[in-house]
Amino acid sequence: MSILKVMLFINKIPLIIIVIIFSFIFNINLKALEINMLCTTNSDRQSIKNFNDLIVNINSESKEITIGGLTFVADKILVTESNIKWSANNIENLYEESSGETTGTLGRFSGSLSLTFKKNNSIRHSKIDLLCKDFKMKDRKF
Repeated sequence: MSILKVMLFINKIPLIIIVIIFSFIFNINLKALEINMLCTTNSDRQSIKNFNDLIVNINSESKEITIGGLTFVADKILVTESNIKWSANNIENLYEESSGETTGTLGRFSGSLSLTFKKNNSIRHSKIDLLCKDFKMKDRKF
């Protein structure tokens, strides 16, 4: 009986190795994340804004983030099961004649994106709250 159990185990070794390799590859893909989103402002709030739609791209592997026409590399990025958070300091030309810093938090279940921007050497900051969904070119209105 024990020889039979050993033989069955030996026959399952290639399957076990394949499962281990696939789980290793799958875990690597979970760590790297690239998201393309379409974000809109909350229409219930009356605020000064210059846009209705904003395309946001996040690449956690390269730490490159694009918010509309602004592209920068984050100093820190944290991807968890429920949130994606980042911060970036000394972003050149964030403001007309000055660099600045930004932070962002994206709720992965709610789609809520909160962005803050601060001009260097200033104590004031701007905050924008957006609602985001997966971006697909086929969803364009025109």
